[in-house]
Amino acid sequence: MAQMTFQARAVKRRPTRYRHFASYSILFLTIIYLVMENRKKAAEIKHYKVLQEFSNKQNPTTKASAEKVNLDGVLPIATQSARDKSKKGFHPIYVYSNAFNSPTERPPSKNFYSQARQDQVILALIDAVDAKLKTQNRKHYYVDLAANHAYKISNTYLLDLEGWDGLCIEANPEYWYLLAALRSCTVVGAIVGGTQEEDGAEIDFNFDGVVGGIVGQEFDNNEDEMKEAHGEMGQVIDKEDKQSVKVEPTQAKRNLVSILTLFQQSNVPDFIDYLNLDVEGAESLVMNNFPFDQYKFRFLTVERPKRDLHESLKKHGYRRVQKLTRWGEVLWMHNSVPLTDEEINDPKGIIRANHLSCFHARCTPTTLKD
Repeated sequence: MAQMTFQARAVKRRPTRYRHFASYSILFLTIIYLVMENRKKAAEIKHYKVLQEFSNKQNPTTKASAEKVNLDGVLPIATQSARDKSKKGFHPIYVYSNAFNSPTERPPSKNFYSQARQDQVILALIDAVDAKLKTQNRKHYYVDLAANHAYKISNTYLLDLEGWDGLCIEANPEYWYLLAALRSCTVVGAIVGGTQEEDGAEIDFNFDGVVGGIVGQEFDNNEDEMKEAHGEMGQVIDKEDKQSVKVEPTQAKRNLVSILTLFQQSNVPDFIDYLNLDVEGAESLVMNNFPFDQYKFRFLTVERPKRDLHESLKKHGYRRVQKLTRWGEVLWMHNSVPLTDEEINDPKGIIRANHLSCFHARCTPTTLKD
């Protein structure tokens, strides 16, 4: 009888033990679910606040609206400051595209995309620097001003393919779609120039494709040059290829923003591996009062730098390495870079040994098989 009682009690205990295990499991899973949901909401709110702070630095009046965040981290439509047409400063734009997977829009595979192998030159120089410093796994960063087309004659598209981070600055909205669709860089639509005190100043801008830029007598887009470029029939004449393409000149009023403001808003790192500066004669305007003590570039390519910019770069620790192109694009390097001019320019140096010079001959990229 005692044995039977023991067996009966054993049978009764078994479901109780399993019920406890099931209860604890459900409780544990519920806790995990709640934690994950809270983290998701926190991430959404943080993402929203970052976007708001990005804009509020330029427009403090939107701060009150920015604080009206509901529990899901979304600003109610009725209070969205983006609908306030009087708002000034930076306005985030999200572009949806599947262009990279489109056979008609996907960039062709080439060994270089720039006009004169500037992209390959920069990659070779950075590889040499990393080898000397033993920092091969370091993340690299560039600034492209102005970016123009996403990949055609681009000095930085190949850097994206090599895993670099970067900032692509382009004033012409004609190029924004493909820049956003095909590039991994942060894309900012802005006209850069002047000091922070001059942010918002109104200027004339010429939106004529690759030859567009700030309009003024001291820039490439001056009255005489624009008349020569367009002729009488709206023809844009490429001085290098002697070819003409019919493009109607378009000019409009736009606002300037200083490069310092832009760097601060875009969280550009203090040390930048490469700056591509080509803004049709406005290079000095862009770099006027640049905080060289705050930001440093390892390498720069500058198209036809004027004497004042030339002297400013030398004063702040940069030296001219060589002229890369017949149209005046010059390679500059900071004195802290552990490479000598001889290591770069000699017949057995980085550029010539790798056959990267295009100064005396036209460079044609090789199309690679996918």
